[in-house]
Amino acid sequence: MVSDARARRGRSRPLDREDELVARRVLARCGLRGADLEDSVQDVLLRVLLFAPPDENLGPWVARVARNLAMDHHRKEQRRRTLEAKVASRRPGGGDGPDLLTPLVVAGGLHRLRPDHREVIVLRFFAGLSTTQIAGRLEIAEGTVKSRLSRALAALRLELGESRDLRWTA
Repeated sequence: MVSDARARRGRSRPLDREDELVARRVLARCGLRGADLEDSVQDVLLRVLLFAPPDENLGPWVARVARNLAMDHHRKEQRRRTLEAKVASRRPGGGDGPDLLTPLVVAGGLHRLRPDHREVIVLRFFAGLSTTQIAGRLEIAEGTVKSRLSRALAALRLELGESRDLRWTA
């Protein structure tokens, strides 16, 4: 706890309800809610007790302290979220998206595939053609395109040493 003598250092008046209202209003406007808002109001009031200048009108000073604390809070939250995302992406099977393979690794794997397998993968995933369009271009049945694409992806997985799906959809 803060001693009375230390709490009054530099202050000509005790804390009043207006200090709390100013802090609460500024913090809420800055996006703090719930327990974060309550904790930050207490932090502002503690700083008012310890460091406020001996002015009678502390409203602007309290508002500035509250704004600075809100900015600090948002920065800490951003760092925490960024760190959590990094940790999640490094876990096996973690992260939000599919496994990302570098284009160079995929190109090396494609180069080692049979020409007919390489062709359907390139047309589907790099040219963005549908199975119907690929069938028309290669003059083969659409079912043949689908089965060739499935076999080509399985062969590419083997070439790349992947035991799990590439998460590409045909």
